[in-house]
Amino acid sequence: MCIMDSQTPSQVAAMLGVSRRRVAVAADRMGVGATNGKRRLFNEAEVDALRGELGCSTDIASLSRSESLVLAELSRRPLGLLSVRAVARACSLSPTTAAKAVRALISGGLVVEREETLALGSATVVRSLHANVRHPQWGNLLSALRSITGPNRAAPSPESPLPAHLRHAFWNVDNATLRRITPEADGAFLATRALTTDDPQLLAYATATVPASAWRKASQARGLTDEQRVYARNLATKCP
Repeated sequence: MCIMDSQTPSQVAAMLGVSRRRVAVAADRMGVGATNGKRRLFNEAEVDALRGELGCSTDIASLSRSESLVLAELSRRPLGLLSVRAVARACSLSPTTAAKAVRALISGGLVVEREETLALGSATVVRSLHANVRHPQWGNLLSALRSITGPNRAAPSPESPLPAHLRHAFWNVDNATLRRITPEADGAFLATRALTTDDPQLLAYATATVPASAWRKASQARGLTDEQRVYARNLATKCP
């Protein structure tokens, strides 16, 4: 999309698919936008910053903005999300708005609930939410869904402890030690465990937080297959 030299709040709102008020509130919070007389104008960099802050939505026939955001988010998550609150956090929506959107999408057949057993400390049966890629209209919706982005979310921090929902993969580590493990200090250990367990969530977390040097060290660990060593070396070239 071509962006002109300056944009008014109304133009930015139309571009992002949000209300003018949301643009104005975000601009005040971020301190962006130059005032030209009585009008506020945004340059290209400021529009990009607002897009990151607010996301970008596309009108989809028969779906509200919140329903479009929820469906777009679930379309990018093959493992789904475990609750309406998780959906709300992922889409930066209120729990009430997210719940209403999820109910409407389930009613329309675009979202399905699945019962599955996860290792959350112990075997736990949960109901997860997934985009229904077998819906007759899915092919028609996919292009529009790919153009929808939610607000930027902070990436996992290398200095933060291991999230509780991943601790089951470290069953042979005592709790006191486990609470002190971080990607920055224990990257090679985390990388090796991510390579040797069939846990896509742990692998995704490690890929986002473990530094390249730790992946290189992990590639030399005992017990890895040749394929796992190659994978670790490849990740080392893509991580900071």
